[in-house]
Amino acid sequence: MFGSMVPLTAAAGVSMPLKPTLHIKQNPAQALHVSEQAARRIAWRFGFDHIEEIVLAGDRWEIAGRDRAGHEKLLDIHAYDGRILN
Repeated sequence: MFGSMVPLTAAAGVSMPLKPTLHIKQNPAQALHVSEQAARRIAWRFGFDHIEEIVLAGDRWEIAGRDRAGHEKLLDIHAYDGRILN
């Protein structure tokens, strides 16, 4: 029959952490941010049908456009985490 099953790492005498972790050191000035394309997708989810202007102003995307009914809409999105600011 079959013997008892032992994980390969235990059989080889290797210990591994239970959950692998990835540590990335980032300078806040170099942190990943929301791309223009991602900001556009967020705006479309918030009811924009047409985006007339999109500008990265410091730490926010400022988006101006219109909804399906033609009403003007404004939206500010945090450029580093995608939060809606207005």
